[in-house]
Amino acid sequence: MSDFFYSILIRPIEWLLYNILIFLFDITNSYGVSTILMSIIVSAAVTPFARKSLKFINKSKHIKKSIEPYVKKIKALDLKRSQKMDMIDAVYKEFGYNPLSEFLGLIPLLLRMPFLLGMYKVVVHNKEIFAGQSFLIISDLSRPDGILWGVNLLPILMTLFNAAAAYMMPNNTKTEFAQLIFLALVFLVLLYKSSSVLLLYWTCNNLLMLARMIWFKIVPKKIAV
Repeated sequence: MSDFFYSILIRPIEWLLYNILIFLFDITNSYGVSTILMSIIVSAAVTPFARKSLKFINKSKHIKKSIEPYVKKIKALDLKRSQKMDMIDAVYKEFGYNPLSEFLGLIPLLLRMPFLLGMYKVVVHNKEIFAGQSFLIISDLSRPDGILWGVNLLPILMTLFNAAAAYMMPNNTKTEFAQLIFLALVFLVLLYKSSSVLLLYWTCNNLLMLARMIWFKIVPKKIAV
């Protein structure tokens, strides 16, 4: 992580999360409960932006669906590939469609990433306050949980919630679903041996994202084009 990126974006978020965590700990006297409450607060703060991003995603998908017949006709023409691509690009410009929108399904995750990085920095810079702190069946929040006979449960739950949220994402394409599942597995590998407090935060956040996606799917007017 570059010093510039950290100083401009992550450090302020780290400062905010740390102070929220300490404030909540003064009330609950539990870093586990405080971490869950903080994850709920962050999720609530991100929700309006997630809703707007899903509206934007749906609009892009609506445009793509409307231009598919034109693209199919162009591809069926007996022309050079370069000519076809030029014609397809012209159609994209006419309808205001950007092919990069295939990756728009990643927006809900990208909105939460700075907070995950901020929480990671909170843990790295304040590991001593979590050392020896227990929560439910987690004996030490500063270490991997090892709940399932030495196997870490939180990363598995994190991945399952992430995959379920990807499945429930409204109007998700197969490509977008595959991208999100791949990222869920990447996070599983990267975070498997992380401290329980970081995994508790991110697992709770993924569960809340799943709940948000279920809500958006049940009430589609919330993200209508």
